[in-house]
Amino acid sequence: MNELETDPSQENFGDSVGVLGIGTFLNHARNRLRANIYSVYHTGKKEIFKGFVDDDRMKHRTKEFHWGANFQHNDFFDILSEWEMIDSAGYSIPQGSPSQVELLETIKGKLNLKSEMITGHVQYNQIWSKGKKDFVVTQSRKVKNKITKTKYLRTITDTIENSTSRWAMAVGTRAGYTSVNGEFYFTPRASIMYHPRAYMMKDSSLVRRDMTIRFSTGLYYQPPFYRDLRRFDGSLNTEVLAQKSYHAVLGYDMFFNMWGRSNPFKFTTELYYKYLWDVNTFEVENVRTRYFANNDAVAYAYGVDFMMHGEFIEGIESYFKVGLLSTKEDLKYDKYTEYYNADGETIVFGFSEDQVVVDSAVIEPGYIPRPTDQLLNIGVLIQDQMPGLEALTVQMGLQFGTGLPFGPPDADRYKDTLRLKEYFRVDIGTSYDFLYKKKAKQNFISRNFTQAILSLEVFNLLGINNVLSKQWVQGINGTQYSIPNYLTQRRINLKLIVRF
Repeated sequence: MNELETDPSQENFGDSVGVLGIGTFLNHARNRLRANIYSVYHTGKKEIFKGFVDDDRMKHRTKEFHWGANFQHNDFFDILSEWEMIDSAGYSIPQGSPSQVELLETIKGKLNLKSEMITGHVQYNQIWSKGKKDFVVTQSRKVKNKITKTKYLRTITDTIENSTSRWAMAVGTRAGYTSVNGEFYFTPRASIMYHPRAYMMKDSSLVRRDMTIRFSTGLYYQPPFYRDLRRFDGSLNTEVLAQKSYHAVLGYDMFFNMWGRSNPFKFTTELYYKYLWDVNTFEVENVRTRYFANNDAVAYAYGVDFMMHGEFIEGIESYFKVGLLSTKEDLKYDKYTEYYNADGETIVFGFSEDQVVVDSAVIEPGYIPRPTDQLLNIGVLIQDQMPGLEALTVQMGLQFGTGLPFGPPDADRYKDTLRLKEYFRVDIGTSYDFLYKKKAKQNFISRNFTQAILSLEVFNLLGINNVLSKQWVQGINGTQYSIPNYLTQRRINLKLIVRF
């Protein structure tokens, strides 16, 4: 492990300026997990009423009742054998007895867990619509004169013979019982949607605009599964309760015309807020999720998602989406004490020069980022067809996300406030459909296959080193260094898909 020159003004910028140490580490695991899950369920639906409720046949009602029940038996048998050794400068750390090699972490165990889960739900749905006869609609839009290329305001007024608006409502609840912790839960929830009378101008006529406003709210409980019960040391905590949350989601969908396309574009947005309690905190270690197996935190999440898709390139659909998210949690028992020397500096025992304690303070970290806290996420998919050779298509995908939280490899959850670097990836591909508009023709391919597509894809086109996680390496002086685990570099994939 070398120290690099980080000053761009130096001639040896990016080169090694000193050796920090030499070390190795070994993570060993020989785990065996057998999971047998048996379930039986029943669902049903009963239509209570469907028809008009007035003599003019302008008010329509639909009423339905849904129900369901599920019984599940779980049987887990888990053998754990994990250990981690850190070796620096020829000897293992920590070094205790001269006749023993001490391991940093050892997990041994044989676990067997049998449990039952009983769940059920009931839900009442109702849809009511109201029509209006001879509904007058006026729409205006700026259009371009194809000859003079000037824009002018076109106004259309039309009378709709029967225009309807529609409401839809769902009210219900879920209930369940988990035998492993003896917990019974009851979670009511409701949603409502409104489809207004809305119209848009298409060419020289008025057409119905598909628009929806929706709101849903309720309680949602997530009973613990086997992995949620297993502590860091490999033991089981069968007293872990279900994680609980209150959700409120407001959504809006709208179709609209743009750029003279024959098919409309669709815009969707959702605004959401979630409050969570009895949270079972976890850490992401490389690609493994490790739970603390307790319910010692409260949390929240709020954000907004936007998505628009349609024929940005005429004849083929693409989409753009943007998401903003903030999710934090507050651990109940994460207080710790900091110690200060005479200069007011925080003492790091074993490293600080002046380790004489003259003052101390109890620190409460408060809300810290959850492992999924990603402020910004952007996704793009653009598709196109070759003019005159529409069987040949090209796709380009782009994904960007701000850095996720991470922290040192210990059980102190409040330290996980560092950030990985941003994720950015561009993929590109091209495909040729041998049956594009040729299914009516009789040849070898059309006679023997229902689909035949050849595609060439290049993943991570720009070869960006995206970081998946951090591997921690300890030096001879006890200092830990975070080493990035990178995702794959550029990959080329040639694929032939045929279906009979």
